[in-house]
Amino acid sequence: FAVGSRIENNWGGTTTNIVYQFDAQTGVAVSPAPGNRNVGQNPTQVLLGNSAGTQIREVGQITGVTGTVTGLASVGGAFFVSTSTGNLYQLDGGLVGTLIATAGESLAGLSAGPTGVEGGLYANSMFAIATDGTIYAFNTAGVAQPFFANNATSVETGITGVTGLAFSNLDRNLW
Repeated sequence: FAVGSRIENNWGGTTTNIVYQFDAQTGVAVSPAPGNRNVGQNPTQVLLGNSAGTQIREVGQITGVTGTVTGLASVGGAFFVSTSTGNLYQLDGGLVGTLIATAGESLAGLSAGPTGVEGGLYANSMFAIATDGTIYAFNTAGVAQPFFANNATSVETGITGVTGLAFSNLDRNLW
């Protein structure tokens, strides 16, 4: 899945926090099966059209969050998002967010923790990064985790202008 936005030609505004689906094997964008679209709390809302200059249809729009969604992670079968307002939300099946944590600054990305590192220690966690480069660790309840040096729950990277965070799926020693 991916989250994006689109410009509305008919009224000139921008619709944000739209969810698109991709085939896990090929990476190709796919339209949801009829009846499997979700548009938050308004099932009659029509978001679906030639949205991004393609024939691919949106899955729905994330609602119940403040700001623009900047990251999306799946941990333990649940979906979580970070936002430009510094908040972390858990999504329900209707793409409605429930606030679980606040970082206090604009978040630029969110990633599930690597599953194979340190015996799976980070498997049920997620890491968010702020635009100023600070990385935060959370569990799925939104509780800050002391994964960094000296049991810190965040670490400054010294990088600014950050736009995202990702871990490689190669998280095991090759040798």
